[in-house]
Amino acid sequence: ETLLEGTITQVDQGRLSRRHEGGLPQELEMRVRVSFTWKDLRSGQTLRERRGLVAAGRYIPAVEVGEQYQTAQHAAAQRLAFQIVATMGERW
Repeated sequence: ETLLEGTITQVDQGRLSRRHEGGLPQELEMRVRVSFTWKDLRSGQTLRERRGLVAAGRYIPAVEVGEQYQTAQHAAAQRLAFQIVATMGERW
């Protein structure tokens, strides 16, 4: 009887490394920032609230490897889910 609500507040991408030939990005990192609230629906009490939780996913867009942006999205989402569940399980 609880409700978990969250909002993605920011998504950005940064270059971690670049190739020697041509200076193209070799490895990129996608960062996702979220805020969430976990409430008890019976009492209306906020059980946990967290602002600015960040997780990142990395990918290599090079033709040889061919990872896509979705690879980083998936990794970041998994990390965020783990962090949210860990926050919910913290000592009350």
